[in-house]
This record gives sequence, C-alpha cells and structure tokens, in this order.
Amino acid sequence: SVWHCALPYSDDLVGYGWRVNGDLSWETNHRISPDRILLDPEAFSVKFVDTSSSVESLSGFPVIETRQGEEKIALSGIDSTISKDTTSLANVNSTGYGILSVDTATFGHSMSEVKHPGTFMGIAEAAPYFASLGIAAIKMNLPYTVGGPQNRAVSFFAPDPSLASSSTDNVAAEFKSMADTLHAIGIKVII
Repeated sequence: SVWHCALPYSDDLVGYGWRVNGDLSWETNHRISPDRILLDPEAFSVKFVDTSSSVESLSGFPVIETRQGEEKIALSGIDSTISKDTTSLANVNSTGYGILSVDTATFGHSMSEVKHPGTFMGIAEAAPYFASLGIAAIKMNLPYTVGGPQNRAVSFFAPDPSLASSSTDNVAAEFKSMADTLHAIGIKVII
C-alpha cells in the first residue's frame, strides 16, 4: 500500500509517496514512485548514489553537494540508527563533557592512531582514549546529513553517509556500533 500526506502551501503538482511494506528495493523501483520525489525529512538514514548512475528510476531525485564537495543523489533510507542502549541524560557529569566534530580527523593526540579518522568507526576506535580523559558524554557536532559548503541540513534524523568508513550503505550500522561502543564504557552520546 502507499500512503499519501498533504503538504499545505505546496504546489498542486507535488505529491509524496512512501511505501511501508512489500518490496523496498531501489533496483525494482518499488521504493517510491518516480513522480513523487522528496527526501523524507525524518528518514533514519540517507543513501548517496553517484549522479552518473545509469539507473533510470533515479532521475529526478534530489541532488546535494556532500561535505567533500561531490554531487550525489540523496535517497531516504529505512535503516534505524537507534542504539540498543538509549538512556536519559539526567546523570551526565557536566565536568566530563566533550564536543566532537565527527568529520575532524584529530581529537587529542591519540586520535592519530585511529584507523578510520573522520568517521563514526573512528570515534568508536577512540572510545578508550575518551574514557581515559574522564569524558562521560560526547556531544556529536553535525552527525546528521548535511550538504554544501555551509553544511546545510539535508536530514536531521539520518547520520551523514559521508561519515561511514567504507560504503555509505553501512552508515546507520556504523552509527549504532559507535553508540553501543561508547555506551558500553559508560560514555553517553548527545546528538
């Protein structure tokens, strides 16, 4: 089934469709109708596809400029980024608080030893270092999907695919793994 929602103040020709069950693959064009194209603002993940893709059903999708200055087609994903351990921030020790820009390759001296700098996996690899500093909570600076030179928000609910260590398809899993790793050693993640 396909649900529709009204978009007040939008052009009469704009429609939005989101398939909630059945075949969800991009390859078979069952995800959304090509004439109803919007990036879901509450999608839990965003997938980047090269603009040179030969898949005809991708024509007309939103194209954004990534943090690296590359133009990519942005597609809403269905991967959840919710960590197994989500807890309240009531017990965060304000003295052990660090603000971390995910795309910055260095955060303290020991970050140079990280195998995946500037990614969610790199932060997970640096978790013992953060714990050794006595950090009880890390505030993630711009972990959501942004685009363009001013890092304009593309999707507040989806981690940026360009912060994945390898394939952008893995970004939701890497974000969850990072959060689980930090939670396992007592560090809270603030987004």
